[in-house]
Amino acid sequence: FEHAFAWTRAEGMIDLGTLGGLSSVASAINDAGLIVGNSTTLEGESLTHAFAWTAADGMIDLGTFGGNSAALAVNARGDVVGQSDDADGQMCPFLWTRSGGMTALLSSCNAGASGVTASRYIVGAGPVEYQAFLWHRGSATPLVGTGAYPHARVASVNDRGDVAGTISYGTGAMSLSPRELKEAR
Repeated sequence: FEHAFAWTRAEGMIDLGTLGGLSSVASAINDAGLIVGNSTTLEGESLTHAFAWTAADGMIDLGTFGGNSAALAVNARGDVVGQSDDADGQMCPFLWTRSGGMTALLSSCNAGASGVTASRYIVGAGPVEYQAFLWHRGSATPLVGTGAYPHARVASVNDRGDVAGTISYGTGAMSLSPRELKEAR
């Protein structure tokens, strides 16, 4: 088993514990010391829930849409994003806030959220053909391109809504040569 930890210069390494199960994993931390991740629960070692941890509150279960969940990023405001399986086993991106709890970002599931800014620009992608998206103020913009840019994976987003990531120029071991790429543009 493994446990999430926090480390500070003043206190060294602190074991964050779990949500009742044997294991936990930390994914991100903000400047206020809010750490997010996922932990197994008392319900069984195969069930994980997203968590948020602070020194004052300890580990808080952020919930789930009916299956497993994992928190993947946190912004300076304490907004948390990640992914949760719904009751049908579909992965859904979520935004969690202290005032609103866990809410789904997209009307249909098949993606997870992996980055969030202080202005609540949120990015994520799905498991099938890199269904990347940018979400802001209740609206999602697909980042899947066409032609030479059919697939995208997102890595990060800034407060202007600019996104950085990786595009795929082919499938499997195949890819476009520089000449083919120039012709496709």
